[in-house]
Amino acid sequence: MNTHKSWQASPLYSGSCAPIRPLVYSLVLVSVAIVLTIFAEPTLPTPNTAILISTGFICITIFVWHMKNASTGVLRLVFMLLAVHAIVGFAVAQSSAPAIVSGTLDDRTFSVSFAIVASGLLAASFAFHLSRPSKGWSPRVDSEKLIRISKVMTVAAVAAILWFYRKNHLLPWDVDILKIGELRYGLAGSDEWLINRSTDVLTLTIPLLFLFGGWSRVFSLVGFAGLAITFKRAPILAVVLVAVLANVLRSGRQAILVLVLGTLLCLYAASQIFYFGLLDGDIAPDDAYLSVASGLPEVRDLGWMLWLNKSQLHWGTTFVQPILPIPSFMSPWIQQHSLRALSSKMIGYDWEEMGGLRITLAGEGYLNFGPIGALVLGGIWGWGMRKVSGFSSHAVRSGSVIDAYLAALLVSWMAFWIYLGGSQASGSVRTASGILFLSLYASRITGDRVSPASV
Repeated sequence: MNTHKSWQASPLYSGSCAPIRPLVYSLVLVSVAIVLTIFAEPTLPTPNTAILISTGFICITIFVWHMKNASTGVLRLVFMLLAVHAIVGFAVAQSSAPAIVSGTLDDRTFSVSFAIVASGLLAASFAFHLSRPSKGWSPRVDSEKLIRISKVMTVAAVAAILWFYRKNHLLPWDVDILKIGELRYGLAGSDEWLINRSTDVLTLTIPLLFLFGGWSRVFSLVGFAGLAITFKRAPILAVVLVAVLANVLRSGRQAILVLVLGTLLCLYAASQIFYFGLLDGDIAPDDAYLSVASGLPEVRDLGWMLWLNKSQLHWGTTFVQPILPIPSFMSPWIQQHSLRALSSKMIGYDWEEMGGLRITLAGEGYLNFGPIGALVLGGIWGWGMRKVSGFSSHAVRSGSVIDAYLAALLVSWMAFWIYLGGSQASGSVRTASGILFLSLYASRITGDRVSPASV
């Protein structure tokens, strides 16, 4: 089926309302920006919280309705999960706040952050509607050569991680495992940067080798073991997500994705008890709840940052890191103005002591440019997801392992790394995309030769 013809024939994009749809969307977004601008002010003698919460739920409702009709398959499920993520994150924000801050954050703070995240999703749904999907792409690569390259990179990346962790005495048998939540950020400078880049390599090679099966899965498991040494959950979740997404794109069995995501979410929430150091003593029920409820911190952490930020705008400084093509450790200015450093400093830590706060891409847009920033960044993200939808549709049609892998990787980058982490994920995504391009180029097929393992 031709994707572009089906797009034009869809009732969502045709009919008498189509010419005025951009105008209607623009007016809605302007209205949301006005609401955020006015009612985010804490001194107003109006029921700010109720208005902001209502605005947030209206935005989420429109997002769900649009994406339910405009997207299909895996992407539709991903969009629904992002809506649930925002709602659940808001529901537990107030009750989980004592886990991170002493004192009282008022309801208005979290209602503002919820409305910001929801407005970003609303803008994304409008941009998704108005843009066209890409045609997708099937790289002409020698799969056997690509597998060999991936095996070599996996072994090299694991060796690098082992070397630097041994150098810094951070291997599992060198530390108190029950305090790993504090120790996992015990690296800085070039050591941390090189370990992060090795991790980026493994997030690419582990799912690819696993998908091809056979002896490749042995290397995949070796890479997974190396990744586990870092005790960083995001890369581990990412490789599982890519492998499962690629499998679902080829098989069409979305129930597998739901089951795996549900299991991962439960394990992630339970691991909070471990990372909060609660296993080193008696576990009080209240402490256990606070740690588990902190598993979806984006709405809460955004509210916390807004509370500390006092309406100051940062005018794009946190977005410099993704643009400059130099390692962050080589530029003190980039380190000091990164979202990681900014959020760590706000809550009383040095940037080397923690990974910073996750506040979503829309939240970072708001932090830099106010309501307009949240809406514009949300719209750009929605446009990007529309392009990714073309890759996923192409992968479903072709049934190729590599096509499914590329589509799953793009979904992971957009809906997991960039959506949740914003510019904090830029280094990983930029490095991984560069390594991926070089790997595909090195294993390209020249002439008329056909790869026997590319399907």
